[in-house]
Amino acid sequence: TISLQSNPQNLREHPEAEAVLDLISTYSRLRHSGLVPEETQKILREAGREYRLLRNPLRLRRTVYGPWQTIAGLGEKGAEFQVEPAMARARLGVQIRCGGLVRPGPAYYAPQAALLETFDDLAPYLREPSQELNVFVIGPDKAGWTSEGVSQELAIEEGGVDGGRCARYTATSTRSDSLGWSCMMRRLADAPLDLSWHKAIGFWLKGDGGGGAFKLQVRDDRYATDYYITNDFTDWRYFQLPRPTQPQPEPIDYSKVQYLAIYYNGLPGKKTVTVWIDDVKALAELDEAAVVNPAVVVGQQRTVFPVTLREGERLVWFPGEAPVVIPAKLGPRRKLNTPRDLVLTEPCAVQVAGEGPGTALAKVRFVQDCPEEIRLPEKALSASGPAGSAATGSAAGSSSSTQARGRGGRRR
Repeated sequence: TISLQSNPQNLREHPEAEAVLDLISTYSRLRHSGLVPEETQKILREAGREYRLLRNPLRLRRTVYGPWQTIAGLGEKGAEFQVEPAMARARLGVQIRCGGLVRPGPAYYAPQAALLETFDDLAPYLREPSQELNVFVIGPDKAGWTSEGVSQELAIEEGGVDGGRCARYTATSTRSDSLGWSCMMRRLADAPLDLSWHKAIGFWLKGDGGGGAFKLQVRDDRYATDYYITNDFTDWRYFQLPRPTQPQPEPIDYSKVQYLAIYYNGLPGKKTVTVWIDDVKALAELDEAAVVNPAVVVGQQRTVFPVTLREGERLVWFPGEAPVVIPAKLGPRRKLNTPRDLVLTEPCAVQVAGEGPGTALAKVRFVQDCPEEIRLPEKALSASGPAGSAATGSAAGSSSSTQARGRGGRRR
């Protein structure tokens, strides 16, 4: 049985809904035709054994799907994976999903971007004016504010994103609830800054996964704009926070920005939490998540797909067929020229790369097309079935195939 849980609106708008429903229809027609030999049905019942349905002639072709691999920023550096042929003369294909923004792009590095904080000196955060330069540690009660039962510390340490300095911000709550908060604030310049031109704030943040919410705040002389990030991760991550279209929470005057503040909100009780912060900038433009001209390299053969994948888009290439770009939203699919086959003769390293620095969280999996086929009676799909009409369409981005899996297999 197949359970499809959604609503009609989602089914109308999802870019792969039609292909999935066609796949279900095709499978149902084959099953009800009564013409698929029992021996073939037995093979299809094997858990994890997967085939695609090809036409002219009607047949099932063995297909092996590898696991999804995550690449934070698929760019020119690329990533390398070990791939073992599923069987002799297997041909390699690939699927690439473009996710959200995880690395800064041209907007962050542009000369127009204003560097608001490098955390090279913490003296501006001190509560009492100080003539001392190069302040590296600000202990409890030396700067900022906290709720009762909370203490905080701001320090400079090595180990930033590029190996240089960054800020380490720690807060400790002795409270029994999760209502504690802490704040460090500095004046950005002697005179207010005109940031009316900016479209986003970009910076790097590393959490300890200890909970609570980190907050970055920009203020004029009266009001503030707040940006919250949950401390539920432990690696360095890049955040691009677009300028709100509505007050958040108050209508700040961006032509007169005076202060930058960092906060903890919702501190877990009886706990110490830490985040690390690096290079806060105001951006004149927005960077976008993209995988530019992805390529697969096997030995001396490099296959380049001349396309830029945007957030939510997916490239699907089955060997011997034209690669297809599936859109993020309902719309036409784009076909690319069919590249040369990548034949796997032995276990080997396969590299996946793109162009430029790589700004998107990409997910990649390899697909092996194997020279194992099972012929099916042509009448199995031409015969009238429960739906009363022949199945059309495709699965996985192919206009000439659908996909069949064993009962224990995974659906895309």
